[in-house]
Amino acid sequence: MLINDCNIVKISKADYGRIEPMWHKINRYHVEKSVHFKEQVASFGYERRMAPVLALDEIDLNTDLVEFAGKDVGYCISCVRGDVGEIESLYLDSKCRGWGLGSILLTRAIKWLKSKGCQKIQLSVGGGNEEVFDFYRKFGFEISSTVLRLK
Repeated sequence: MLINDCNIVKISKADYGRIEPMWHKINRYHVEKSVHFKEQVASFGYERRMAPVLALDEIDLNTDLVEFAGKDVGYCISCVRGDVGEIESLYLDSKCRGWGLGSILLTRAIKWLKSKGCQKIQLSVGGGNEEVFDFYRKFGFEISSTVLRLK
């Protein structure tokens, strides 16, 4: 699919090496935004974060990757666990924001999760990153709980 000179492709777990550099960028962003848990976020490595995702069967995992000008600039990972769908991770390089690509990625993920029979679709937002709430609200997401963690 070609959108604004971007190509969105579905990838398998075998191609997750393409996601790792972008994941490190989003992790650095979360470290900057984190108010209370900078050290924990900074020490949370890619392998540890992706282990539960990579443990899933391919049939329960959907990953869309955005390519622009020969480079990987975004991705969305969604998965099914029983009747619950989860947007595991969504990233778009800052130079590609505002083009509607984040909306396309999220719409594709929600559509896929619904096609898998998910009765509940959820995502988590790290503390300090509340500015993304308005983006997710456009798709019908609302805060359902707030988790406080002992520091």
